[in-house]
Amino acid sequence: MLRYGGLCSSVIAILVVCKVWLFPYMLHRMLAIGDLGALLYEMGILVLGSTALIMYVLLGHIGKYRFRLGRRHQLACVLMLQLPFFLHGWLKMMSVSPHMMTPLYQFAEGWCSLIAEPIRLLFFVYPWTDVIAVTLSLLLVWIGRGLRTEMDDFFFFWENRK
Repeated sequence: MLRYGGLCSSVIAILVVCKVWLFPYMLHRMLAIGDLGALLYEMGILVLGSTALIMYVLLGHIGKYRFRLGRRHQLACVLMLQLPFFLHGWLKMMSVSPHMMTPLYQFAEGWCSLIAEPIRLLFFVYPWTDVIAVTLSLLLVWIGRGLRTEMDDFFFFWENRK
C-alpha cells in the first residue's frame, strides 16, 4: 500500500511540477510576454489536465491489478492523495498574503488546479470547481478499477507460475 501511495503521489507531483514551474519558466525564456505566451500556457493547462485525467484512470487500474489492493486500501490511498486539496483549503482560510507565498502553497495550488483549472477554462464554472475536481478524480480512480485488459490475465498467470 505504501508503494502504491508513493507511485500515485510521485506521478501527480511530476505533473504539478511541470505545470507550476517548468512550463511557465520555459514559456518565459522562449517567448516575450504577450498573448501568444498566455495562449500556449492555456493549451498546456488543458494538455496537463487531460493527462491527469488519464493518469487517475491508470492509477486506479494499477492499484487493483498490479498492486492487488482491495477497495478499502485503495480508497485510503486515494483519499491521502487528495490531502493537498484540504491543505489548499486550509491555507486559503488562513488568508495567506502574497508575500508569504511559500513553495508549499504553490505546490498545493498546482495540485488542486491540475484538474480544476481545465474545468474552469472549458466550462466557466468557478464556485464549485475544487469539489468537482475531487469528485472527478475519485470517480476516475474507480473507473480505472473497473477496466480490465487481456494483459492482466497474462501477468497474473506469469506471476503465479514462478
